Amino acid sequence: MVISDVTIFGTWSEHCGNGKDDDGDGDTDCEDSDCVGNIFNVNVVKEPTCNICDDGIISVQMFGLLNNGEISFDNGVSFIPMNQSFMEFDGFLPGDYDIIARNRWYGCLSSWKGNSVTLAAPVGQPLGSCENGDIESGDFSGWVCSTSSWTKDPNEPNYNFPISPFIDPFVEGIVDNRHRVVSSGIDPYAPLIHFPFSGSYSLLLGNSNTGFEIDRIAYKFIVDSKNKDFTFNYALVLQDPEGHISDDGVDARPFFEYSFYYIENGAKVQIPNGTFKVVSDANDPYWSIGNDVVYKGWSCETIDLSSYIGKEITLEFTVADCGLRDHFGYAYIDGLCVSPEDNKPVPSLELNEIVCDNQEVFADATKSFSFNKYEIEVCRIDGGNEVECKKQITFASFIPVINVGDFLEANSSELVCENMYIVKLTLYNDCSESVGIARQFKYVCGGSTISYPDFVNCTLSNNPSIDVKIPSDNDCLNCTFSWEPAGYLDDATLEEPTIQGTLITNAVGREYSVVATNSLGCEYEDKLTVFNLPEIVFISPKEVVECDKNLDLRVKIVFDRWIDNPENIINISFYDLKGNKNVEGQRVSSSPDRRTFTYKLMLDASVEQSLEVTVNWNQSFVDANVHIGNNCSVKREIDLESLPATWTYSDLELFYKDTYDDYYDVSDENGKIQVENIFNPTLNVPKFPAVRTFEPFSLHSGVTWAKLSIWEEVGGLLFQKEVEYTEQKAAGLLVNGQLNLMELAWDGSYNGYNAEIGVYVWVLELRNCQFPEGQEKIFSGDVTLIK
Repeated sequence: MVISDVTIFGTWSEHCGNGKDDDGDGDTDCEDSDCVGNIFNVNVVKEPTCNICDDGIISVQMFGLLNNGEISFDNGVSFIPMNQSFMEFDGFLPGDYDIIARNRWYGCLSSWKGNSVTLAAPVGQPLGSCENGDIESGDFSGWVCSTSSWTKDPNEPNYNFPISPFIDPFVEGIVDNRHRVVSSGIDPYAPLIHFPFSGSYSLLLGNSNTGFEIDRIAYKFIVDSKNKDFTFNYALVLQDPEGHISDDGVDARPFFEYSFYYIENGAKVQIPNGTFKVVSDANDPYWSIGNDVVYKGWSCETIDLSSYIGKEITLEFTVADCGLRDHFGYAYIDGLCVSPEDNKPVPSLELNEIVCDNQEVFADATKSFSFNKYEIEVCRIDGGNEVECKKQITFASFIPVINVGDFLEANSSELVCENMYIVKLTLYNDCSESVGIARQFKYVCGGSTISYPDFVNCTLSNNPSIDVKIPSDNDCLNCTFSWEPAGYLDDATLEEPTIQGTLITNAVGREYSVVATNSLGCEYEDKLTVFNLPEIVFISPKEVVECDKNLDLRVKIVFDRWIDNPENIINISFYDLKGNKNVEGQRVSSSPDRRTFTYKLMLDASVEQSLEVTVNWNQSFVDANVHIGNNCSVKREIDLESLPATWTYSDLELFYKDTYDDYYDVSDENGKIQVENIFNPTLNVPKFPAVRTFEPFSLHSGVTWAKLSIWEEVGGLLFQKEVEYTEQKAAGLLVNGQLNLMELAWDGSYNGYNAEIGVYVWVLELRNCQFPEGQEKIFSGDVTLIK
């Protein structure tokens, strides 16, 4: 056998498109995962909010293609660049999406194993007798959308805004952000308006932009016996311009209008009492005052259409911005053609039957809907009678969770132990009768307490493979207990279970929670943390400069959990055993997870030393509900001679760097000084193909002073600058603990003018511990200035 007969597989990664199995895994080109890429994970971040809403979001995590990846959501019909391993993509309608990854250079394809990915909008809950009058199809079917705008009087062309505004003709068509279907949400300007009013969807007509916009939506229906008592709901949000009536009397304030009409002989015929218009006016009691707006919470309207049975009627809604200045208006619409019976408020009230004195009493009515006003009443029950009742009425379409104790306190009352109470909720809207619901509860005082201190067991920390019993200080008669996590304990129903370190070593160093329930049903909760002693780790520098006897030693204290501030929990001391003296240590860093804390010690490396580090638990921490065993400390000793440090000599060397090479490919050899041999001060793109300034660069040289001089070849001095390390200047001059020679940069100028193209002589003088003042290390050379 000769060498040419031997093939070594797996030497290289796969080179896509060359027809060879470069990495020796048996797959070639597009068969290899290196070329195809791997769709690691796909998640639906957000479902579309309606059947015609394109606000769905899908996230994709893909490995293997780096900057060559593309992703398709339509089974490969079109592709989108994917230049990061994790990206989110938006703009998705409801539907099924087949996701495919592609290598843009070689066309290699791979499919997501979970195809198809389905996005779905909320399911509607139709209530009305008119098709999609309650918007529960999640789209505009059955509706006609149109838009217009305010415009200025053409007879007044010199005005920059319409002093005498009038309304342009309406243009039919759905306009994004002016006609929308919306699902669950809260209005940003009027938080008492929640939507939808009922079901899953409402219409939003207009927006909070200000652009002289006027928006309209209309619904046609045939009057029959089911819808002759026609109902609908709306809520309004308009900015108040405080006036804005034009010189000729045109009221240009934002407005809302609805109108019932039918067409006869080609003309609109308004239905009596079927037209309503309101403008924004903070002085009108119709409005509530909100955040920079006037608003009207959900209103329910009913109109008698029994005289028009068999006739086609149109209900038209219009909302307008201000016609003179920047003020907006918009409206919510819902529940057309819903009968009074189906339009009744739907109350919901959740409340525990027994509530203990160590718990808050919460009444949850958040699932209630189809109301615009609600009443809360809380009464104490005495002998079957309701007494000491407190009542409050609120105009809103949403009820937050009610704290019954706070409610009574706000009404000059309070909860009393061993009493029964009743909470009554009544909902109202304008189109039906009110609906109420009530729940009773007993307020009991259990008189029990539980207390589990956090604790450190030194034996447990030094040898996790032992069992230890959890201590307690409880006053809880006939209580039952439940612990989490249960898997590390011998019996999670005991008052003081045992941590089974003999079976599960990671049972220590974690948090446990317990719920105790007494005979009255009152629950008491507590948590405890079992602390391990921290680990002590010594870190020595990789190299120590011979002429600098200060040794920068780092000591890491590593906890097994998140710690806010170690000085509050531990006392740490550093002691020189051979010199019989304390050594000062300073905390210099903390890990992002707040588990590892690094301390810096500056030691004299020329003196033989043996260091002892001791960690004791802080007494103040002991007092803060922490149980600590005897002799609970950890120590570690280290002989400095055993540190795996490499002792080096700080000789200063010089090497040139051709700026046409890779500027960032810099050696990290100790003691070398890099200088460029070409630079271009007029370059617009820094660092390519040449640097903009001439500057030396130091690598681990321990330089403490430097001076750079630039000379013409004929001998004239063009530039000279020096920098020196001082304690005051250290922060600005030091880079990674050494002098920043780039402070000496020459920008190619002389006396404020650009120097000529050509070759210049430079002289660099340096000092460090080997080359002190008067014995400077001197380098010189030439540099070419180009433009």
